Amino acid sequence: IQTGLFAYIVFLRRYFNVSHKYVLRKLLVILCPYFDLRKPRKASLDVRTPSDMTDVQQDEKSDRAVNVALPDLYLPLMAFITYILVVGLTRGTLHDFHPELLGRTASFGFVILLLETLASKSAFYLASPTGASINFLDLLAFGGYKFVGLCLTVAGGLLLGGSWFYWVVFFYCSGTAAMVTYRSLDSLQPHQTATASDWGVKQGGSNTIKYFCIVLAGLQIPLCWLLTPSFSAPVIKTYGR
Repeated sequence: IQTGLFAYIVFLRRYFNVSHKYVLRKLLVILCPYFDLRKPRKASLDVRTPSDMTDVQQDEKSDRAVNVALPDLYLPLMAFITYILVVGLTRGTLHDFHPELLGRTASFGFVILLLETLASKSAFYLASPTGASINFLDLLAFGGYKFVGLCLTVAGGLLLGGSWFYWVVFFYCSGTAAMVTYRSLDSLQPHQTATASDWGVKQGGSNTIKYFCIVLAGLQIPLCWLLTPSFSAPVIKTYGR
């Protein structure tokens, strides 16, 4: 049991084993997805054995610095924590901060991310016989990248209020989240042949998965709006003399 637990810890550790170069390139891909710096990747599989996981971790460790197509949990986690703090700072400047706000923000954001990840996992499972092999942590990482743009959106709202320039920032960041979501989920479609898998080339692919990728990508805009706090000061009711 201890050996298996250690192997899974090593497997989880690879999601946080990132370099400075990887982080900078990944941020560029998330915030400017029009520049495709990715390399073809193979989807991580839930059906790997602990020994396979250790081998994969060693292989991807050397490739992590250059292949930004590999998902990580470092950026989503740091962005999620920053998002919570920036939301708290925003409400504090409006004199509406209380400690429970941080917990509610964290819980709400995590529930949204978890539901999105479960929906993605279910869609892959139902659409393809090999869909069950898609790694849950990969999907969690891809969904968590939206918090990078949300940090900029909330910071923009803090500095700009509800001006038209804030809405430019909002639609840009939510639009990039949509594009990153579509590309990331579409990259997980299984290859139809071994040669295509070796070269990272997809032949055909499930139309159901493609439609789901489009729908989930489109949902990023309302989800980002839902996760963005209000920038209006609370109304304090006063009663007459």
